Amino acid sequence: MSTTPLILFQTEFVTVHCSGNPAFFDVTYTELTEDWSDEDVHDFVLELTELARAEKPAWVLFDQTHYHAVLSEENNRLAAEKVTRAFIEYGVKKCAIRLTEDLLARISTRHVTDQSEAEGALSHYPIRFFHTREEALQWLFDEEDEMLP
Repeated sequence: MSTTPLILFQTEFVTVHCSGNPAFFDVTYTELTEDWSDEDVHDFVLELTELARAEKPAWVLFDQTHYHAVLSEENNRLAAEKVTRAFIEYGVKKCAIRLTEDLLARISTRHVTDQSEAEGALSHYPIRFFHTREEALQWLFDEEDEMLP
């Protein structure tokens, strides 16, 4: 069953779409993330945490095709702690990350993922990296084909 995605949050840097029941979050970053300020990243992390509490997503795709941000150590920690805890608490089943080609942004992403793993994410839900959106979606929904967005 497919539903039209709703935009839950949108800035010039990122859009969070939500569809389905249980919910699927599709978090898509823009090329403007190269200029993403620490304050804007901080605000997004808190917003994503609140959205997870409100919508209780089962599946999450972070599409970083156009991602160019390198997060500060403080925002790395904040993202790992707040978002990971919300994802665990509200029942995320799987998290897929479509990788950017930007090497520094990839390193930053890996750092957040490592910290998320330290927060216990992998004991609650798997996180995998993909080069294409199709591969990511296939993996996310391999047991729930009727939920493909």
